[in-house]
Amino acid sequence: RGKTTAIEGTEYKILLNDTVWEATKQVDDNRILHAGISTIDSPQFVEEEFRTASRALEEHPHMRIIVRYKPKSESDVPFVRGEGLGLSWEHGERMTCIGDDLWILEKEKASDIDSTEYKILLNNSVWETAISNHIIYEGIPRIISPQFT
Repeated sequence: RGKTTAIEGTEYKILLNDTVWEATKQVDDNRILHAGISTIDSPQFVEEEFRTASRALEEHPHMRIIVRYKPKSESDVPFVRGEGLGLSWEHGERMTCIGDDLWILEKEKASDIDSTEYKILLNNSVWETAISNHIIYEGIPRIISPQFT
């Protein structure tokens, strides 16, 4: 009573094995921390999303950037800019939709590259709101869900 913490109101989602987001009714549905309220529940995970991502990983020995994004219009497409694997901060590379709001960019992995930094842009012009760059270490991908303003 009386004192609230800085984490009250923090939004979050649960991630399985650092690759598969929990299933929610909408992409932007997040859990919210409330002071003094404990919740115990069982998150549900999107099995088809997990299978689709797993198939994409098994088919080719490349570095992959995988994004979960539901376009607001048919013309909305995520792009990637970054450093490493031939990426550039000046020019974006268009991602390919692999189904169910999952997008992928595959790049051949150079043997001397251990990590790649990148950010997602909407239509190659609107930067995602994440403060930090995303990093892929040693080719291990994870599914990210970028937010745009």
